[in-house]
Amino acid sequence: MDKQDIQQERIEAEEEAVETMKQERIEDIAEGKHEHKTDAKNEKKTEEKTEDKKESKDKKKKVEIKAKESACVRGESLRISPKYAIATCRAIKHKTPEQAIEFLELVLLKKRAVKMTGKELGHQKSRGVHGMEAGVFPKNSSEAFIKLIKQLQANASVNQVDNPVIVTAIANNAPEPFRREGRKGKRAHVYIEVKDLTKVKAEWKINKKKKENKK
Repeated sequence: MDKQDIQQERIEAEEEAVETMKQERIEDIAEGKHEHKTDAKNEKKTEEKTEDKKESKDKKKKVEIKAKESACVRGESLRISPKYAIATCRAIKHKTPEQAIEFLELVLLKKRAVKMTGKELGHQKSRGVHGMEAGVFPKNSSEAFIKLIKQLQANASVNQVDNPVIVTAIANNAPEPFRREGRKGKRAHVYIEVKDLTKVKAEWKINKKKKENKK
């Protein structure tokens, strides 16, 4: 081969190398732009997601809890005597939750008694029960009722019941499980409901007027 041929081959090889370098640079630039675009898209998506989350949180905050007319609490299969539970329900009715808790705390201290009829219980004047036919100081039932009334206060505050008053207090017999030697354990279901005092008074006035009109 001549020297001229060798020189031409070298020149062609150098030109090919330069072209390959140019193509690689172009590809690198294109890839960089694509990555930049993808990064921009991802940033936009993250911004949109954060904005959506903020809007959803704002909506949740703006949602107002509607005030309800009443609030209630249930106690199922409580380990108390149904007879004493019925008597405590009678004593609690038409009282505010605060007054009911104070009354039950005095019952625990044996300063106040839960009123019962003479058929349910004998005379107990010697136990400090004056001015009533019969009375008891039920410890378990009063403790259980205090817990229920505290839960009732929380439910009333959530339901936005102003000036709550105990309107209904019901106790029923629950299934009695068997214990040792074939004995049965005492259980009771309890339901307590609270309403606004102003609304209750308005209902009482309407009911009185209806009774008078019937007469």
